[in-house]
Amino acid sequence: MPALSNYFNDEDDPRKSNAPRHKFCDLMTISLLCALCGGETAVDMEHFGQMKEDFLREFLELPHGVPCHAHYTTLADDGDFGAGADRRHRF
Repeated sequence: MPALSNYFNDEDDPRKSNAPRHKFCDLMTISLLCALCGGETAVDMEHFGQMKEDFLREFLELPHGVPCHAHYTTLADDGDFGAGADRRHRF
């Protein structure tokens, strides 16, 4: 089975100009898992990461810990994930 990093690699990271602190793969993996569990917002993603940190560290690096909600919002703002305010609140 391919690693998640094969799907979410740094080459696809839209935050290149922002000197990202957290790895793109870490952010996208937490976002995906959170969404599969019913999460909808950047705050949901932060809380999911905090609650599941031990589990996530089994396969993610998380070199600077669990990303806060602001990092997910920045990723949504820098990426082309939707339009207007909707992408800010629903990643």
